[in-house]
Amino acid sequence: MLLYKIRTLYGEPCPGQGIRRGWHETNKVPSDTSPKPSLWKGKILPFLGQVRRLFPLKLNGFFLLGGAGLLLVYFGLIQQDLILLMASLVLTAVALLNILLVCIAAYVTHRWWKSLVELLPGELNPLLTGVPGRLPLARRPPWIPLVEVSWRWLEPERVQVSWGSDFEGAYEEFTFQQRCLITSVVREFEIADVLGFASIKLRRKQSLQLAVLPKPQPINRNTFVISFHGGEDVSDLRGEPIGDRVDMRQYSAGDPPKLMLWKLYARTGKLMVRQPERAISPTPRTCAYLVAGPQDEFCAGLLRNILESGLLGSGWRFGADGNQGYCERADEALTFLARSGNLSAQGREEVGLRSFLDQAAKDGFNGCMVGLPSLPGPWLDKVRQAASQRGIEVTFAAAPGYVPSTFSSRGPAWWHKVRPYVISIPPAERPGEPETVLNRLAGIGKDRWLYNPAQHGFVRYHESQGGKGLG
Repeated sequence: MLLYKIRTLYGEPCPGQGIRRGWHETNKVPSDTSPKPSLWKGKILPFLGQVRRLFPLKLNGFFLLGGAGLLLVYFGLIQQDLILLMASLVLTAVALLNILLVCIAAYVTHRWWKSLVELLPGELNPLLTGVPGRLPLARRPPWIPLVEVSWRWLEPERVQVSWGSDFEGAYEEFTFQQRCLITSVVREFEIADVLGFASIKLRRKQSLQLAVLPKPQPINRNTFVISFHGGEDVSDLRGEPIGDRVDMRQYSAGDPPKLMLWKLYARTGKLMVRQPERAISPTPRTCAYLVAGPQDEFCAGLLRNILESGLLGSGWRFGADGNQGYCERADEALTFLARSGNLSAQGREEVGLRSFLDQAAKDGFNGCMVGLPSLPGPWLDKVRQAASQRGIEVTFAAAPGYVPSTFSSRGPAWWHKVRPYVISIPPAERPGEPETVLNRLAGIGKDRWLYNPAQHGFVRYHESQGGKGLG
């Protein structure tokens, strides 16, 4: 039993254990089949990098110390220039003092973190993307005059880190910009003098279990239920063949003008349209799947809200890239969503939609809602091949994926206009292109839906109507 709990904590099912209901190999992580690095990349380069980080002199400090030594030896001792001799002695003393202070501060920081890491918690409560979290520190970072100590997170990436103190004590504050599931944190401490002549970098690894979940995005429950569970868009068989206008609703983009109630608009000023009665059809079993890729954070938040609200109906199933198997509970679905973010952060693609749809079709599922990233990529071809198979109806859903973050909001306004022409913008900060993604999937699947943030709902996508419209 103890072995089973340990393997469960690290994401591996215990051998010999049967698959229980709701488990379905949910925590099994695909094995890493990447080739082993060469001797140069595996050992020599990391060793040289460590030597460079521990070497205390920066480039400007090297020139300062070299210039001071040249003045001291040539002009001071050989040429017997007393003014340059005193100036070179002062510069040499300043450079050596900076190096000494930085070395002392690096040793004190090393001792401080070594004694502190044993007191840090090994697991934190789940966080939301964009919401800061805190890690309590038993003691404040060491203070040495004329030396600054700072650190950042190397793994995982795209985490804004700072430290502070309040009445409860010192703490480390961090903010994730992307969902992920981590088991360790690699920090890089930089100990540098205030003049910028000397610097030492220390890298330390800490075991930390943390799940960063996508922020749930708002969604109109009524619109979603009508769109995905409202039956067929044909008239009820008990009415007239053309369809009885038995209901009305507020006008939305894409409605034909012939269904508008102009008399009601003249009396009340509200633009309403007639709505035909939908055909009676049994509620199908629906599953959902998230394709991980660039700009998928917003779509992951939508799927979280849909799953937690039970909008897929009873007996739903969920899967996501980066996970094997499927889940049938909301708490396991959150773990699936968090783990899929690791692929996006590492820039890897592991589209497992085909095997998921095959198993769902065998188990009697009628339809599958597939959440898509907002930037096109090689994953689109794999999605097209997976959704082309018969046996289950696939509905694609895309959403605007760009959410301005604290990283992209720094600097003046003119810099954001010039930045795309100066440096390459990472995929996580590019504006999403959900229309392009849906256009590439034309003719595949049953429907294509685009999320409208203003209405908090999905609209059926049509290229002929300029992109958006309700079917």
